[in-house]
Amino acid sequence: MPTHSKGATRVRFEPPPPGTLQPNNENDPLPFYYQPWVGWLYRWRLQMGLDLLPAKGQRVLEVGVGSGVLGGTLTRRYSFYARTDLELAPGLEQLMAEQCSANFQVVDLLRGDDLPTEAFDVIVCFSVLEHIRDLARAARQRRHVCVRVTVRRGDGTPNQKPGGASQNRERAVRAGYPLAMHPSADPER
Repeated sequence: MPTHSKGATRVRFEPPPPGTLQPNNENDPLPFYYQPWVGWLYRWRLQMGLDLLPAKGQRVLEVGVGSGVLGGTLTRRYSFYARTDLELAPGLEQLMAEQCSANFQVVDLLRGDDLPTEAFDVIVCFSVLEHIRDLARAARQRRHVCVRVTVRRGDGTPNQKPGGASQNRERAVRAGYPLAMHPSADPER
């Protein structure tokens, strides 16, 4: 049973019907979400990450959107949704929930001037970090877009050990924890 963040509201992952999405490139894992033998594993790992999301917040940034498999799920939960990737798959607009305002943007994580400051309450990033050459730099470049930043470990607890939040984020990245950035008590902000 997944561990939930304290005060979190469960966001249930619901993949779009098969055939709705198109891969954004030849490496997109989209077909695996629908395969009978391994699909459950792909869907379960997304659900584990969604279980780390906080109850508060209305504006979400998804970094590395890929084919858009999370789009419908996130737009049902948040009133503003921004999607970023190096390549955007066609047809992403059709997945948005009616009550959600959405923005699609091609973004390089290593640039720091392409997203507005403090524009998001939550940053969601799945299967992206392992592709970034300079992860620490990418994290520093993105920190300004979130109102508050706390890194949550894979077990859902905040990584707030002595040493300050920025050291804890870097320590969590080096330790290989799955990360979810969201509003929470951040002693440095």
